Amino acid sequence: MKTIKLALAFSMFASSAAALELTAPVNTCSVIHELSADLKRLGGIDANMPCFDIRFSLPPETKAIQYQVGAYFPENDTIALARDVDLSTVFGKSVLLHEMVHMAQHQRDDIPNCVGRLESEAYFIQGIYLSEHGLKKDAMMTHLLGGLMGQCADSGY
Repeated sequence: MKTIKLALAFSMFASSAAALELTAPVNTCSVIHELSADLKRLGGIDANMPCFDIRFSLPPETKAIQYQVGAYFPENDTIALARDVDLSTVFGKSVLLHEMVHMAQHQRDDIPNCVGRLESEAYFIQGIYLSEHGLKKDAMMTHLLGGLMGQCADSGY
């Protein structure tokens, strides 16, 4: 299984992420294929990603990571999700989609000086996905958070 590290910092949705490995409850390859198509459709990101393993744990490296539901780790090109992220749900898929945006950003070497801009793009695409699937309140929160994080001069990101 593989892992992820630009942070999806939704403390309101997150649980504490212990380093416990779980097996994905759905066919992750089909979910990745589906979400790759959504990346192209929603964000214009041509990311025909091959199937990769998803690690269902987040390392308790720092206090901040305890409140994340997903992370992308560019140093080893892996994605990790909190153990309770359910990829059979719209919200669970949106978390993976968010991290796949970060994977694509690194693959196209599109890394701005402001990390908040990376998060802004990922939250924007995640918000559209959530809205299209009927999770309007969650979509609103992701758009709001993405907008706030994208204001790099003011946010410190």
